[in-house]
Amino acid sequence: MQISSRFTVALHIFTCVATFKDEYKVTSDFLADSIGTNPVIIRKILTQLQGAGLITVARGTGGISPTRELSEISFYDVYQAIDPVEDGDLFRFHENPSPQCPVGKNIHALLDGKLKEIQSAMENEMKKYTIADLRTGMQDILDSGKKITRMNTPNPNTINPIAGYDREIYVKPTIKNPNIIVGDFTYIADSEFESHVTNFYPWSRDKLIIGKFCQIAAGVEFVMNDANHQMNAVTTFPFYTLDGWHMKAPEKSDMPFKGDTVIGNDVWIGQNAVILPGVNIGDGAIIGANSVVGSRVAPYTIVAGNPAKLIRKRFDDELIELMLSFKWWDKSIDEINALIPLLTSSNLEMVKSKLR
Repeated sequence: MQISSRFTVALHIFTCVATFKDEYKVTSDFLADSIGTNPVIIRKILTQLQGAGLITVARGTGGISPTRELSEISFYDVYQAIDPVEDGDLFRFHENPSPQCPVGKNIHALLDGKLKEIQSAMENEMKKYTIADLRTGMQDILDSGKKITRMNTPNPNTINPIAGYDREIYVKPTIKNPNIIVGDFTYIADSEFESHVTNFYPWSRDKLIIGKFCQIAAGVEFVMNDANHQMNAVTTFPFYTLDGWHMKAPEKSDMPFKGDTVIGNDVWIGQNAVILPGVNIGDGAIIGANSVVGSRVAPYTIVAGNPAKLIRKRFDDELIELMLSFKWWDKSIDEINALIPLLTSSNLEMVKSKLR
């Protein structure tokens, strides 16, 4: 005997509605993402619950509402709506016990009462628990989780965010050069960062500015403007930097200068990529491994190659605009923790519906 998973899915639905109804549109897509199943299955179960008079569904708005107080909807009510037993009997008896056999002739008399008692005990236990108990229990779990989260709150000033592992660091707390500006929680797959910024001197005029939550792989190099040689003369040889040669430093106006290098937020830079001077990389972009980036990279695009070229946009234009307006990286740690299911969902249509 096994009660179908539709029963627990229905309880999951009620728990989502009770937990999220004041924060989100609880649609079949939203429920399917939480439960991990197909929206078609959710819609079938919603139809069963509606048919049993336990919920109403406002089409087109995602409005799912219980028809009674949550304390008045028991597990048994849900069970009856989703998995009603045939002829009222939980246990299906084999059909043709032999009347010629003494056991076959009397097996009903032996078992019927006991099976009824077992069914009645199960149903009475189901009647003890209500959807209100689920709401309260889930709230207690979530509140407890918040307490644990606060005890282990991510700290942007921690150097080693993975205990016992020193080859991945948050960059910001390690920076000594005042012309390198890095946002909270940006990390690099190395034990230090500044050696990845080359041709950068106390007299350099440019800055390296990196946003929050960027992911920088091993071997990435940020080449700054002082790597450039004079290009408007017949030789590019830098005599002025080497002993014994009679040359003054060129005028600043004679040296190539492309301005600050600016990396947005939530940018993933692949292994051994090279970022050339003055490049601007937009929020949410992905830079392929071993790429050489010498020109602007638009937000939420993927580029790769030498020179790096556009592979594709990550999302459609609507979602890109929504993400750029949402700026999740500027929210508080508690807000971001709460947003993680949304930020990590592959159901992009659901994500769009939440951000609209």
